[in-house]
Amino acid sequence: RQDTRQGGDRCPHRHRGSAQVLVDGSEEPHKRAGMIERHDEPVLAYLEDIQSEWFDDKKQSSFRLIFKFSENPYFEPSTIVKSYILEQPDDGKDEVLSSTDCTELVWKPGKDVTKKTVTRKQKNKRTKATRKITEQVDVPSFFNFFKKHGQITVG
Repeated sequence: RQDTRQGGDRCPHRHRGSAQVLVDGSEEPHKRAGMIERHDEPVLAYLEDIQSEWFDDKKQSSFRLIFKFSENPYFEPSTIVKSYILEQPDDGKDEVLSSTDCTELVWKPGKDVTKKTVTRKQKNKRTKATRKITEQVDVPSFFNFFKKHGQITVG
């Protein structure tokens, strides 16, 4: 959906109430499928507001999304900004995504919903001895959206 100002210019969006839609999925749940996991829901309960804004109102290309959370037991800071940098290719075609940047989430101990601790047994082929290995593995999560991806190569 595109909001417009008088004169037809694209403008930033304010998505007040979007936080609850993300969590309860009451609006178009098929679009939410695969994006939010059950373990994300308690964290998203602290999401208060989502906003978007242009870097430059005149150019209206590169933009940022601002997610505002209330103080919570999961991570800091309470405001997360994800930026999308678009560039005009030399061939004059439509702008393409050049890079993204995001505020780094600092997860509080034991609260990172993007990781899971797994313990597995490992057997030494030579000695046949068995040992347990504990490691952190990535898991699907809405909060992976906030990981930095840096420069994007096209083609």
